[in-house]
Amino acid sequence: MSRHALPTNPLHQGDIDAYTVGYRWYPIMFSRSGLAFHNEFSLVKTQGMQPLSGTGIIPTATFPTLPVWSSSAMAGFDFAF
Repeated sequence: MSRHALPTNPLHQGDIDAYTVGYRWYPIMFSRSGLAFHNEFSLVKTQGMQPLSGTGIIPTATFPTLPVWSSSAMAGFDFAF
């Protein structure tokens, strides 16, 4: 991945940096069953192209060298028995 197919492409085009934080809380836990609550937040920086979700802050066609930031959040319950 150190070389691009076309030498005219920017060196860092397509680079992705992701930052994720999350936690799990067990409000109910017994010897045979339990309930967990999950939360997660992710922030992704894509260099020189639009993320797969198609959303982002800066359009890449206008500014191809600027990074595009996107984020996602997840919350859910998990019941195990």
